[in-house]
Amino acid sequence: MEHIAFELKKDPIQVRVANMIQDGDPIIAGSGPEVPMTGENLMPRMIQEMNQSGDIEARRKAIDAFNKV
Repeated sequence: MEHIAFELKKDPIQVRVANMIQDGDPIIAGSGPEVPMTGENLMPRMIQEMNQSGDIEARRKAIDAFNKV
């Protein structure tokens, strides 16, 4: 995922969220039958809440500004 994000010039977390399992996606577990994912995957919402509470965007801007010096 890191390499894909680098090549696409995107945030690695955004690439991961875009590729997370969603309601209806097949879950393949070992040698058993495929079953669809049911319900909401809570990870994208949790990541969004962490980004907001940690003010990650402002931190990234500060890091970029620091690294330009």
